[in-house]
Amino acid sequence: MQRARWALAHNVGHPSGAWSTGEQVAVALLLQDPAHLAAMDYTPTQAARRATDGMFYPPANVEAWFNQVRAQLASAEATEQRQ
Repeated sequence: MQRARWALAHNVGHPSGAWSTGEQVAVALLLQDPAHLAAMDYTPTQAARRATDGMFYPPANVEAWFNQVRAQLASAEATEQRQ
């Protein structure tokens, strides 16, 4: 979530090209950035597989997991804006 927050604050919601491929595709999926995925030659399905490949316990439902993380990100952003 830290990389996604950085992308929102400093890079107009796009992952940094300096990050690892796994970080880029995870953040692009999280922030729903299909242009970044396409520029990396990834479909959303391929990107989801790449983002979860290194996990010991990958989520059974990747889309639901990303939706949950998106909700946490939105909540954290809203809390930060209120402060």
